[in-house]
Amino acid sequence: MTIFWRSIKKPLNIVLVLLLLLASSCEMPRFDRYPGERLKEIPLVFQGDWVSYELSIEGSQWEYNDTTEYIITKDSWKAIDDKGSEFLSDSIVLSKYKNYYFLSTLDEGGWKILVLEHMGSGFRLSPIIVNDDKDDKVLLEEYFSKIEIKKDSSGDEYFSIVTKEKEIINYFKKYMLKHYYMRFEFK
Repeated sequence: MTIFWRSIKKPLNIVLVLLLLLASSCEMPRFDRYPGERLKEIPLVFQGDWVSYELSIEGSQWEYNDTTEYIITKDSWKAIDDKGSEFLSDSIVLSKYKNYYFLSTLDEGGWKILVLEHMGSGFRLSPIIVNDDKDDKVLLEEYFSKIEIKKDSSGDEYFSIVTKEKEIINYFKKYMLKHYYMRFEFK
């Protein structure tokens, strides 16, 4: 699976991430709530000047697809070459469960989730998405205990999942880290 972020100036800009994922045939399931406890600000370990590297699997080889520079503050993030910043809000929530952080956006039908994991002098970011050779529902049922297929107001189907933090982390570790993530390192 390859997801191209080249046209996105802010990969944390949830609206653009969601549009890209839809265009690339990847789907983000929606969860009934954001995971963990909501944070009022971005933790110090994520603040600073960063360079992100997109990593994806192509066949059996990991590939670097793009790099972008970011500035992350206590309540916002911004691509160096972009004019605006993105801020935490009631519909864009940063939360924490154990050693994992989640950036969630409220969409029709529920929350779409990205997982952030602090590691050494950087962190990894991965959207919770489905795109596999086998049926998406079969894939999700391997990791999540309660899944329904629902329709949004435009009639498009989506997966609705009851939020269980341990299941999200298991999916992130056992599936997403084997297929796609972005790595952020201090600039």
